[in-house]
Amino acid sequence: MAQPQPKPEIPGYQLVKQIGSGGMATVFLAVQLSLERRVAIKVLRTVADDDPDRTEKRFLREGRTLAKITHKNVCGIYDIAKVGNIAYIAMEYLDGGTLVDKLRQGVSVSEAISTVVQIASALEEAHKLGIIHRDLKPANVMLRAGRIPVLTDFGIARELTSSHTRITAENMIVGTPIYMSPEQVSGGEVDGRSDLYALGIMFYELLTGQPPYRGDTPIAVCMQHLTAALPTLPEDLADLQPVLDRMLAKKREDRYADMLVFTHALRDVFVGSEALRHVLRFSPDMPWSEQLRDLGFSFDTLRDADVKAALEAQRGRLAPATGKHARGKSPPPQPKPRMAYSEPLDDEPVSAPPRRGPPRAMITAIAVLVLLVGAAGIWWWQKPKVISESEQMTLALLYNEFGERLADGKLFEPATNSALHFANQMRRIAPGSEETKLALQQLAAAAVERAELSLQGGDNAGFEAAVAALRQAIPDSPELAALMAKRDAEDARLGAELALRKRLARLAELTAGAAPAAGESVLGLYLDLRGPLNKDEQFKKLEPKALKAARARVDKALVDGDRLSALADARALSSVQPQDASLAALVRDLEKQVNQEQQAAAATLKAENEAKQRGMLAIGAAPWAKVDAIEAVATGRRFALPPDPSTPLLLTLPAGQYRVTLTAGQGTTRRQESVTVTPGGLAALNLKFDGYGSADYIKEIGW
Repeated sequence: MAQPQPKPEIPGYQLVKQIGSGGMATVFLAVQLSLERRVAIKVLRTVADDDPDRTEKRFLREGRTLAKITHKNVCGIYDIAKVGNIAYIAMEYLDGGTLVDKLRQGVSVSEAISTVVQIASALEEAHKLGIIHRDLKPANVMLRAGRIPVLTDFGIARELTSSHTRITAENMIVGTPIYMSPEQVSGGEVDGRSDLYALGIMFYELLTGQPPYRGDTPIAVCMQHLTAALPTLPEDLADLQPVLDRMLAKKREDRYADMLVFTHALRDVFVGSEALRHVLRFSPDMPWSEQLRDLGFSFDTLRDADVKAALEAQRGRLAPATGKHARGKSPPPQPKPRMAYSEPLDDEPVSAPPRRGPPRAMITAIAVLVLLVGAAGIWWWQKPKVISESEQMTLALLYNEFGERLADGKLFEPATNSALHFANQMRRIAPGSEETKLALQQLAAAAVERAELSLQGGDNAGFEAAVAALRQAIPDSPELAALMAKRDAEDARLGAELALRKRLARLAELTAGAAPAAGESVLGLYLDLRGPLNKDEQFKKLEPKALKAARARVDKALVDGDRLSALADARALSSVQPQDASLAALVRDLEKQVNQEQQAAAATLKAENEAKQRGMLAIGAAPWAKVDAIEAVATGRRFALPPDPSTPLLLTLPAGQYRVTLTAGQGTTRRQESVTVTPGGLAALNLKFDGYGSADYIKEIGW
């Protein structure tokens, strides 16, 4: 369990609490004092083996990259600075969770389309500035007000130039395997179409609940991006399949050229697909413009001539022929009444000419009269009530009685002699008076204090009673929400504490000799509990036994010949027992042995692979010949021949095509032939030197 980081001092901001932590930064909820607004402060956190300058430059680059993008679906940046040795980014505070949380709750098809369209719009703006995100995933999409997607975390984003288009850094591929494009996997060049591929993966996940490519290891997932078939959507979403196929094309050139082209293509599918609109369950009375806006499409896109034509054609298909709707289930949509200042939308039906009615002057006069009467009523209702002298005296007496009951702790009981009873009497006489407002505020504060004391003392019944009384007495009290939040936080704390105690009890069982379950170990459980319970007395008593049991596990792994497991456990033990010299020596010995074993295994594997890629070549000649050279056709490489290269000759060669040169007799007759060697196969080359026989050979050698 990660420990909260200490809150740094940053001028102009009051840091409230830690709300997140990543690989290179810690995020705090803070208040910007000058504007009295909540912000998120992202503070750089470096570790000992980092290059501080490089890490800081990358951190600040992220903030400046985000600041360049002005878009409603991109997290806003308020400040980027370094104070002393603290580098920080002040940004918009988003409390709606991430898209990962939304996925766990379930996402409708309309929400999936709206989310993708809005993210595409944000990425389009970034791409115009030459900024590629490169790590698009649900965890990097936060929600504003729980529904508006906001793109964050440009930590590995890059501004593409003609000389910088690759995604590797220190020869390491960056990104998240599930959402990486094929070109990222292979270390190739990236552009906006790489973000489009990641958006396609997210689109599939939003529509189906699962990413398309999964595997036991990151490498397995990466290989699927390169070789696996394109994923298939459920049958009811089949009309979206062509769009998804282009988003997830293996080659960048086969994807949409940019986010705007993709958005138009997705919009065209919606406009032309009755099946998709049926899945989305839009009301037939909803105008086209509202439907498109609900899906995140910009209203400006309705000005496109092709969309107008499609909408017009769609209206023609749905026009009633016999007084019934085209589906035969409901009447056709009726035009919505318009206000006087409304302009007709391109896709809404135009109502018929109005019937003749009263003269316009009469209508205007009636409207003015209604407005005057309404204004007079509102003024009469809202005018301040004048409190008489006797009412003022009564309020003072009631307030004194209220104060006595409040001091005695009689907040809500007895019903006719409580602080609430006298506050209600004050409310009936003068609900807007300062005395009444003050009494209600004091009553709410006392109820909150009582509830909090009950909560701290573990008195859940007392807490619920105080909250129920406050809700009945002052139902619009803002303290109610704060109380419930505290109750939820306390429940979460108690739940976490209970879970820790259960795990601590399990550690005691394991140290006493209980058999571990699959994937369970004394060492693993000890290391998990060491952080949150390092000051707990019960844990301290168990610690020596746990360390002894963990060391016994290392020894058993050594006896079993499992050096890898022994090394992993020994390293973990050494991190918590750095003073143990024998343990440190064991780690060094195991590292050396494991390294040697791995090198030997790699060499053996390499030799086996090379052997699998070799074949045999048998060379024969009549009556006799000598092999002068064997040359690889592709590379021109010559292979070494035995001291006596006379035929017949049997050689082992790597698979490939070869050019073999032979001479007969004393070199007077030469031949050159091609032959192909296959892996594990036997290739034969049998030559006959026409016009050269045994007699010629005997004559040449002088016999």
